[in-house]
Amino acid sequence: MKAYSYIRFSTPEQAKGDSLRRQLELSRSYAEHHGLELDEKLRVDSGISGFNGDNLKPDSCLAQFLSEIERGAVQPGSYLLIESLDRLSRQAVQKALRLFLQIIEQGVHIVTLSDGKVFKNETLDSLDLISSILVMVRAHEESAIKSSRLSAAWEKKRSELKQRKATATCPAWLRLSDDRKEFLFVPERVAVVKQIFELAESGYGNHAIAKKLNLSKTPTFGRSTVWHNSYIQKTLTNKAAIGTFQPQRIEAGKRVNAGDEIPDYYPAVIDRNRFYKILDDRGIRRLKGRGRKGKNNSNLFSGILSCYKCGGPMRYIDKGNVTKSGPPYLICRSSLLDKICDAEKIRYPDFEKQFISHIRGIDYGTLSPDQGHNYSIKSMQEELSGMKAELNHNHQQASNIVEAIKNNQGNKNLLP
Repeated sequence: MKAYSYIRFSTPEQAKGDSLRRQLELSRSYAEHHGLELDEKLRVDSGISGFNGDNLKPDSCLAQFLSEIERGAVQPGSYLLIESLDRLSRQAVQKALRLFLQIIEQGVHIVTLSDGKVFKNETLDSLDLISSILVMVRAHEESAIKSSRLSAAWEKKRSELKQRKATATCPAWLRLSDDRKEFLFVPERVAVVKQIFELAESGYGNHAIAKKLNLSKTPTFGRSTVWHNSYIQKTLTNKAAIGTFQPQRIEAGKRVNAGDEIPDYYPAVIDRNRFYKILDDRGIRRLKGRGRKGKNNSNLFSGILSCYKCGGPMRYIDKGNVTKSGPPYLICRSSLLDKICDAEKIRYPDFEKQFISHIRGIDYGTLSPDQGHNYSIKSMQEELSGMKAELNHNHQQASNIVEAIKNNQGNKNLLP
């Protein structure tokens, strides 16, 4: 008969210690002494908490094992080897017991290796049931107390943030003062961050910005010797640039947000409205009538096209002599001026023809801005644009949270 080992520990650090080796040796020893064939595909949920039911999420090893039981891949009479019941779950006793019964009622025997106890559906008596419930209650209470203490400690830190910073961890362009009361600028790095935002505001994409910094041999902030697109993106979307701090904690081996954002925690590098406007412009390319139109307004897309490789603005080139120079073409500005993008030029007539053929039937009037409004105060227009961008950003965050809640509720289908 087959035996399956399930190993879980809450923090990644435990994988480096004795927890994994101990649980693994217990499983192998039990299988050998009881003549069981141990399935070598050992299931290990590393750095995953059993308190919040994270080890029951669809991508967890335990959830996959339950699925195998359901479809008959794990035959009745098989054994599930765990160090103790708290490895299976540390949730409230109702949920933990439901999971426990779900497994044994489908004919899979549960073995707790710490005491050698075997739980079988056909032999489960009142005493076994009571003892298992007591273990589940104790496991949940221990985790609840630990969680409460950690939350209290963090809340205490949050309340003292004005007098003393919660952690020395901060963006690469800042450093914690010796008295731990404030964060100070690292001038040469702040200059680089400002340059990144200025280039993004001018229409440069992540690739173009990274290439420009690499060509100028601008020192990086971390271990890498070159600037990467991903780091540029991370910098441009990091709210620490406007002074906001998002407390986080480790959950299931990953960093997750812990509590609300704290504004004005860091010194700001960029104005808040400008930050959100740049963020919004990079996500939604607005139709704007920028650029020189020329005598015949030959370029229908002046100021609104972005490079397909680096995201930078496109230039319209018309040398006037089709016979010698060829027809007008579109080319990435970064490729034309800085030579830091290798995007190929595009024949303008072909592009225009293809574009128009794909948008027939659109009511163009609905796309034109109302020319009757005259916003003469530029600062007010920029502020409004920034506020709208921030609102869009917040709406997206709210949608993500709602979707996460729906997904989490869907995980309950794992249990009867």
